[in-house]
Amino acid sequence: MSRLTNKEWIALTEKTIEYYYTGHLRFGQSYMNALAEINMDLYNEVTATEYDCFYSDDKIVKFIEFLNNPSIKPTKEV
Repeated sequence: MSRLTNKEWIALTEKTIEYYYTGHLRFGQSYMNALAEINMDLYNEVTATEYDCFYSDDKIVKFIEFLNNPSIKPTKEV
């Protein structure tokens, strides 16, 4: 089970690639910007948590885990 539908996953991937190649952004920034376009509720849920990869590409794996596992309950970082 995933937090995104198959259609949303495809859109997320396409938008991420678009941001990365045309916006000159890192992949973490590209993923987060794409998610904001695809599903603002999920974007708000993951922003400022340990799964937010906007400022660190090292968190991309955790970001993908969050999207793939609805049982994960992120906590806001202070």
